[in-house]
Amino acid sequence: MADLTIEVFHEQQANSSRNPTGTIVLGERVSPAPTPSSASIRLQPQDRRFPLLIAGSETSNIWEDFLFPILHQDLSHIREENLRRMSGLTVIVPSKELMRKTTDIIRSHGYTGKETICWDITSAYPWQLNPLDGSAEDAARTMCSLMTGSSSSDTTENRLAEDHVYFHTKLLKMLHAHQIEIEAIVNEHVLFQKNAPPLSYQELFQTSSCTLDQWLHLYADPYIAKEATRTLHYLIKQKGKPSASSSDQAAAVDEFIEESQKVFSFLSSCYAYKQNDQWKAIRLSQATGTPLYFIDRERGEYVCYPPGHPHEGKWVVFDVYADQIPDVISLCMFLRTNTAFRKLMIGQNYINLMEHFERGGILVINTDQTWETAPARSLFETVLMSKIEQAIFSRSDLTDHSLLIGEATRYLIESNLQKRSHFLLRARKTGVFLTMGVPRFSLIRDTCTSTQIENILASFRNRLIFADIYDASDCMLLRMDEPFLHQGPGETHGGHSSIALFRGASEKHFYPVLLKNVPIPL
Repeated sequence: MADLTIEVFHEQQANSSRNPTGTIVLGERVSPAPTPSSASIRLQPQDRRFPLLIAGSETSNIWEDFLFPILHQDLSHIREENLRRMSGLTVIVPSKELMRKTTDIIRSHGYTGKETICWDITSAYPWQLNPLDGSAEDAARTMCSLMTGSSSSDTTENRLAEDHVYFHTKLLKMLHAHQIEIEAIVNEHVLFQKNAPPLSYQELFQTSSCTLDQWLHLYADPYIAKEATRTLHYLIKQKGKPSASSSDQAAAVDEFIEESQKVFSFLSSCYAYKQNDQWKAIRLSQATGTPLYFIDRERGEYVCYPPGHPHEGKWVVFDVYADQIPDVISLCMFLRTNTAFRKLMIGQNYINLMEHFERGGILVINTDQTWETAPARSLFETVLMSKIEQAIFSRSDLTDHSLLIGEATRYLIESNLQKRSHFLLRARKTGVFLTMGVPRFSLIRDTCTSTQIENILASFRNRLIFADIYDASDCMLLRMDEPFLHQGPGETHGGHSSIALFRGASEKHFYPVLLKNVPIPL
């Protein structure tokens, strides 16, 4: 412990108003032997830029012990005027009861209902979160997380599924963003061309909206997908025509054409017209030896959709990769039929997360752990976290924003399996103070391998973990090799077997530090 530097405050308790804006007090250091004064463990703003993990045990309550005190302190910082002030707070809670307690704390700091947005997914009329919102790239990444995020394999089939979802989403967003230009192309084609004109966005989807329903319509109907690809081809040709535009506009057009050609190239390889195969027996005579016999396949007539079909009389289109992406196809059926999930995902955004993280404010989201089935809840959380990631990365304002996620167990496990740690590593660069809670650290310990646990812990420069000091696995995993951990039961810290251990972002904070929570008065 000699190398560990901790600020010591004799007689001074955790009062957030005395600390620099953004500084929080995590707790009070305790030691095996009584000391004349205690030491408060504080995270300064420069340390809070690094993610903070708070992991509990069977006998701890991370909300009462640490998350609520952090919430109290962050609320007191929001209205403080400073060169770099804290402008926003987002809290994600896993139950109605915690949502009620959180809103009570917010009101106790003088914030009214008009200043606080509360989003409860268990409401009979919940707000919508559109996964297709944002740029084409943002929407494509969200849909990839939603449709293929549950797979941790890096197989050819999984990479194909990701590309399949990615390029279909890019196609939909490109056509939606250029509806007016496409309408002009269609009208011009009708006047001057004899072949069939491309279909407009309205003709393809019977709406001008871009939601999960339009994506499912495009993905589930190969004929629509092929026609949409054909429309994109006409749009590329129109964009490629010479025009009197500035250098910036020309660069944007070139970039669009380059991206569109990638989409067109992939999707052109996805879809083909179905034909009746004809098999013939071929006899090939040889000058010497036995004649050769083999079966040859010839493509016959194109198959047409039957009478009564929406595409009656048109050539049947099929997806050549459909057999290789069965998990994505089955998930599409789930998204079409799960009523509760569709209530949350079908429609335009009620909350603009990007605007919230940019401008600030207070947002409380209840991702109730008893809502619907586990698959539906997991899919919703996947979309929510993807949109939060995008909102964080798009921030340009210099103010700080505190993001507190009370139940991050599943996210951390899946992110580690999919090797997606960029959110944790990059949030600090955009002024976001990220705090993630894991109510039971044993769930991660029992689910992941030792290497995976090391990767998760390495993502957090600040860690506060409850551990059993008499559990050899915890001691080894957290490197609890301090002498006072080897004392017998009842000889350490009043006989408590579960203690909180802190390790800070500073290089000097290398060894675990025993903590006890400090109640933060209102």
